Amino acid sequence: MAQLPNTPPALRAEILARLAVRMGAARGLRKAVDLSQSDVARHLGMSQAAISRYEAGSSRPTGQVGARYLAFLAQIMGGKR
Repeated sequence: MAQLPNTPPALRAEILARLAVRMGAARGLRKAVDLSQSDVARHLGMSQAAISRYEAGSSRPTGQVGARYLAFLAQIMGGKR
């Protein structure tokens, strides 16, 4: 994991999740744990279309829904699910 000195683990995970979305790595993270967009959408109470837009980079996660998505990515990056 990237080194972010003096950064609490939860904040570090959120920063890395945001970077993953901006860099287009969210799809790879999801696939690494063998989940479909629909699986993620159901788990987070979102639409599959929203997950698709986030992964394609045509939309960025915002608000509470976005926070849930970023927390999910952070969990994947931290090895938890």
